[in-house]
Amino acid sequence: MTRNLLFVPLLLTACATATKDGDTASNFGSLDDQEAVALWEDIQSFESWSQYEGWEGIVASESVHGDFVQIWLNDLALEALVNNQTVPDGGILVKQTFNDADGTDLK
Repeated sequence: MTRNLLFVPLLLTACATATKDGDTASNFGSLDDQEAVALWEDIQSFESWSQYEGWEGIVASESVHGDFVQIWLNDLALEALVNNQTVPDGGILVKQTFNDADGTDLK
């Protein structure tokens, strides 16, 4: 089964400061800053997440993201796709892009 998904890049404005200085979400004043830091923390373990059937490993891509991609999904996103539902709030997809099929040249 082929699915067309729109991947929207996330702008994580507070992440560089948060990880560089060791700050946590509670050290930031605005809710947006706290959510950005929390999201950044959530995706740090993305390589332990699942991959959707047909998207396992590094696959060739014809998108603007790169010639080869690897896509990881957290449990909420995977469950939604498996059940042909809209990915709910909290569902996360991470796409790594590579210049080679071996995944040694990260784009």
